[in-house]
Amino acid sequence: MTVLHINSSARLSNSNTRIIGQYLVDALAEPTLSRDLAQHPLPTINAEDLMAVHSSLRAQRGNPFCTPAQGTKHRLPRRYTPRNDQG
Repeated sequence: MTVLHINSSARLSNSNTRIIGQYLVDALAEPTLSRDLAQHPLPTINAEDLMAVHSSLRAQRGNPFCTPAQGTKHRLPRRYTPRNDQG
């Protein structure tokens, strides 16, 4: 098992969460992949990144309205039509 150890505390020293996290990693004695978001922040997501994610083809994302047997063939869900029982 590989442990993913993520430090996100802005305090680089005297941080309780950093101390506890390191204690747990040491206690597990497993291979560790460490990330420190205070020292190496994640890059921001720009508009081009969002457009690339949201404009991908439905076939690439999978169609939630299809059963596995239908593959990527598009089928819309049935719409609810209320009955008019008053008349």
